[in-house]
Amino acid sequence: MRKIVILIGIFLIGLGIYSLVYDQISYTNREKLIEIGPVQATIERGGTCVRLPAIFGALVIIAGGALVAMHFAKRQG
Repeated sequence: MRKIVILIGIFLIGLGIYSLVYDQISYTNREKLIEIGPVQATIERGGTCVRLPAIFGALVIIAGGALVAMHFAKRQG
């Protein structure tokens, strides 16, 4: 159980650093136009970006650091 907690903490720290370096996430939407039997026609609409505020990255890094710190505090005590 303790290994899972430290892995989650390290993952959160990495996610926070990533969100501070790359402050936006872009993704592509696929929408179904027509479906006739087994034949489908879809369209891709790209370029949708979601901006991540810097406070999000900072809070995620703090949360991950707290998990790692709690792991080592319980280990010593």
